[in-house]
This record gives sequence, C-alpha cells and structure tokens, in this order.
Amino acid sequence: MGVISVHLLWVTVTASVGCLELYTSRGTHYQVGLDVGQHFQDAIQSYYATMADLHTKLLPFVETTGGMRIYETYLKMAETYFPQYVDELRGIAVGAKLPFKQVFTNHIWDELSTLIGVKQEKSCTDVYVNDVGDEKPAELTGKPQFGLGHNEDGSPRAKTRAYILHAIIVDNVTETVEENFTSFTYPGELSGDAYGFNMHGVVLTMNAVLPVVVGIGAVPRDFVLRATFAMRSQAELETLLLSEGTGVGYGYNLNYANTQDDVRTLVSYEVAPLDNQPRALVSKYTVGCDGDNTNTTGPYFHFNLYNHTNVAQMTSELTSSYHRQARVAQLPEVRYIHDALHVLGDTHDTDYPIYRTATPPDEYSTLTTAVFNLMLCRLYVYVDNPFTGSGPFMTLTLPAGPQCQ
Repeated sequence: MGVISVHLLWVTVTASVGCLELYTSRGTHYQVGLDVGQHFQDAIQSYYATMADLHTKLLPFVETTGGMRIYETYLKMAETYFPQYVDELRGIAVGAKLPFKQVFTNHIWDELSTLIGVKQEKSCTDVYVNDVGDEKPAELTGKPQFGLGHNEDGSPRAKTRAYILHAIIVDNVTETVEENFTSFTYPGELSGDAYGFNMHGVVLTMNAVLPVVVGIGAVPRDFVLRATFAMRSQAELETLLLSEGTGVGYGYNLNYANTQDDVRTLVSYEVAPLDNQPRALVSKYTVGCDGDNTNTTGPYFHFNLYNHTNVAQMTSELTSSYHRQARVAQLPEVRYIHDALHVLGDTHDTDYPIYRTATPPDEYSTLTTAVFNLMLCRLYVYVDNPFTGSGPFMTLTLPAGPQCQ
C-alpha cells in the first residue's frame, strides 16, 4: 500500500504552490479504506471535528426513534446493494479512529439535511469545451478543442485536508484488479463526490443539485456515486444511474466523457429521486461537435441547477448558482481550453464569483479546479485560480484511447 502503480497513472507536479497529496492504495475494499483512514487520520479527524451541523443536528436526529429508523433503512440498502463500499467505509472509520455511525451519517448528509432543514454545503461549476473551428491560436498547434473543466466548490474546511486518491481494488483471493480509479476525495469520505477517472477511460465530474424530494428507503446517493468509478462504459453507467429496483436517496448531476469512445461527446446526466418509486428520474443531455445525435454543439455549462429536468428545487439555496449562470452569459464564447480557464477563474461578481474564496456573503470556496483535456488525455489540477494563478499544480495522464492525439 502507498506505492504508485505505474501501469495507469503518470504524474507530474508542475508547480510548487499549494498542498494536495496524491496517495495510492492497493488492496481489497476494506484494506484500501483502512489504509486511507490511517494515512490521513489527522486530516480526517480534524475535518469531522469541524462539522458543526453533523454533531449538533444530524447525529442527534439519528438518535431519535424516527431518525434511527431512517438511518437503519439507508444502512440496510447500502449493505444490500453495495456491501463492498460499506466495507470500504468501515475501513476508513477504523483507520481514522472514528465511530462508524458518525462516518455513515456523514454519507447520508444530503438526505438527512433535506429532511430536517439543514443547509447544504457542496456546489460546483462545469464548463464543456467541444469546438472544431478552423481558427485556432498558434499555441494549440491546430488541434481541435475537446475538454471538461470543473471547479470543485465546498466548505473551506476541506481545502487543506482533501486529497487525490488513486485506488486499486483487488480480489481478496486472486489479486485480480477489480477497480482502478483516481479521484479528488473529501477527508474520510468515499470517492465519487467530486471528479476523477478510471482505468476504462471514464471521466466524471459531479455537481450538487438541490431537489425538494428525498428518496427515503432508497440507496444513499453517496454509494451510487462511489459505484460510478467502477463503470466500464456509458451503458453500464446509465443502468447504474437509473437505480431500477432500488431508487436513490438524493439528486445529483454527473458530467461524463470517455477517452475510449469513438464519438466526441460530453454528456450531462441529471438524476433525481422519485417519490415512493424504486428507481431514479434520469435526464440525459448530450453535447457534441457536429449536431448528430446530440442536444447541442460547442460550449455548455452546468451549475447547481437542474438544467434539463423538470424537478422542484430548493431555490432559496441557489443564489450562487443564479449569479454564476448570469455571469457566464456575459463572458465571451468558450471555444478553447484557455477560455474555460477564464470562466472557471472569473471573480467579476464580488458577492458570488465563479471562482470562490469563502468571502461573505458567499460561504464556500473553490477547493481545486480540474481541467480534463480530452485531446491530450491529461487532467490538470489547479490549487489556486486557474486563470490568474501559477498554473496547474499536478498533471495526470488519462488512459489512452481514440480521443487522444
């Protein structure tokens, strides 16, 4: 454990500023969880200690009769359909020396906080770049532009504690590799709630959305998101997102690309729980470069709003999203990766900027920026402003495929 696996991941740290650890762990689900919990024990313990709402609202709620019933139902659903990820979470809890109930409650945060009226925390911005225009700056060497940019926004408490996890999950008996993925990961949490990629070329970013409906008695959202990094294809992913027979506890937006695909497309999936139905509502919006079998071409943006799904939302908590959306409409058209950096680093709106610094009235911070250049098959990770800062802190190589040039 803790040794870089060279068959997938090529890493370059290209700047000296910032602090973001890339950690590799190999083993069974439980072993990887235990290893990560132990390695990041101090960061995880201090992060959990700062979660005021977890300790003063969510944990007291699950100690009530009604709250415990909800907690146990979510745990049973997770153990039934994703026992391997419950094992992974138990390993994290043991390694970090935290009570499992505390850690699992954090993984049903969105479901519980919506039910009892606790303010949500995570929110992000995504920029799709898909352009094949003839006029290109010289520095782009004539290559078409195809990429996905993502601001990972969240509590500033996570900025110096989160990490990038390269996890290699193996079978306990045969040592066969079952999963191999790299993901920005919040301290003491399952991967899947941010951005990353896997050995099959699947590239994913996640945006929080705020539906009014909660899927009680469904699989918790965070366990479905963790499972996305095991997916080998778009078809597998779509089957997972539908959650047929299980439902999903809360909504999310997933932005998808794949270096192994023959067609140059980016896809926005919006997922919402359905009231008292054992499946999820899934809406698919495809961004292509030629208009065939796509909803739109060229640039596309996603904030913390349902763009293409008719779902009741908690509009009172979407002020930042409305501001970011309005600001993007004022900016020049995005055709190149450089344009995406301009958008993701924009601070023109002093109250609710796109690049966030936890400056009141905005409570949240851009923790890192991820730019997937899908023509070069590189992930560039920025720890400061991606447009005005010192450049990418870390460069990761994606699995090669038809999209890579």
